[in-house]
Formats: sequence, structure tokens, C-alpha cells
Amino acid sequence: IAEGDDLAQVPGGEDELTLSAPLGSTVSVLALSDRVTGITYTGLQYPLNDFTLQQGSTRGVSNVVVATPATIQITAGILLIIQHRVAGVTAQ
Repeated sequence: IAEGDDLAQVPGGEDELTLSAPLGSTVSVLALSDRVTGITYTGLQYPLNDFTLQQGSTRGVSNVVVATPATIQITAGILLIIQHRVAGVTAQ
């Protein structure tokens, strides 16, 4: 996590977050609970559909926003979402 990065936490249970990250920016997700289930991405370069992410896995690191709005959905668990800021890139 770098200075200026945006952080969001998707709480336990079914939830969805719409990202405000601009096209081309990097988004990473990390499981804060033992596992996060039902992860589904839209608008990201490496899509997931109903995926289970274990705590400590790097599977959710360094994805790229390719369409807006990008969304991240989960069905259970706690997920940390990091929107990495890129110099010279602003949200649309």
C-alpha cells in the first residue's frame, strides 16, 4: 500500500462495490477473513466469477480497470480493496 492509494473494505455478507478508479489504473484485493467467497469482477482485465479467495493468496493482486464502471461483488467474507493511484491519471 502506497501513500495516496484509496482503500475500501467490503464487509461480510453479500455486497457489491462500484469502483471510482480510472481506466488503466491498478486494483488489488486481499482477503481479510480466512476466505472470501463468491467474488465476481466486472470491468477488470482478469475477470473472476464466483471465485473463492483464501487469506494470504496473491490471486487478487494487480488487476487493471478496462471498463467503467468496474464492480466487485462478494457473497461472504471480508475483502480489502486497494485502488492504486497512477500519476497523471484521474477518474472519469
